[in-house]
Amino acid sequence: MGHKEDYASRKDEAMALPKEDVLNPYMPTSIYCQEAEDLVVWATEDQAKLAAAGLPENYLVDIPVWVGALHQAQSLWMREKQTQKMAEQEWAEKSPEAADFRDQLIHAFRFIFRKEERILKLVSEIAEGSSDADLVSDLNDLSVLGLAHLDKLPIAALGEEDMNRAAQLSDELSNLRAKANGVKDKSNEYSDMRNRMYTKLKELVDEVRVVGKFVFWRDAKRVKGYASAYNRRRNKAQKQSVESSEE
Repeated sequence: MGHKEDYASRKDEAMALPKEDVLNPYMPTSIYCQEAEDLVVWATEDQAKLAAAGLPENYLVDIPVWVGALHQAQSLWMREKQTQKMAEQEWAEKSPEAADFRDQLIHAFRFIFRKEERILKLVSEIAEGSSDADLVSDLNDLSVLGLAHLDKLPIAALGEEDMNRAAQLSDELSNLRAKANGVKDKSNEYSDMRNRMYTKLKELVDEVRVVGKFVFWRDAKRVKGYASAYNRRRNKAQKQSVESSEE
């Protein structure tokens, strides 16, 4: 099966995993998947001995399927992260101009309506808040207010075109914010699924390693294949770091 098929075949089982049991990968998933595949190749040579020690026969068959599922889950998550990054970047490019225009309108309206207490109070209320949602609503509120008093706008060199621009910016930013938030939610879903696939794969990998280390505890050559090369390198680096700091 391909990665997509592996993912589809294991999705329901992964979703059934209790939330409190879901783990975050402690190493890059690409490395973990490669180590899992290498482990299957290594352990297949010892399959009879591992089975005699209680390793279920299906484990070495199931690991490659979970590896494919994890690969696909990781790819889906990375795709959504990139889409979210692009949406956030577009917001970062467009929002400063919109915020500046909002500030210009508030400045102008405070001058235009300086003698009209009720409207001036409304302008002050619009000016409160600095969140993304505030920016979207402020532009729309200012547009509505300005369109209701078109006859007074020329004193601040404003007109209907400016009010329409405010409304348009509000619509554009609202759609962009909704897109970014929607992608973020989707990204979180894929992140959770990636973690679930990893957790299920880890259950199998851990058991193979434990059984292998038990069976070959006196065989240095064979037992080495049941340990993580990534962890071995990391532990060595940490040990060298500690030794260096103590010198």
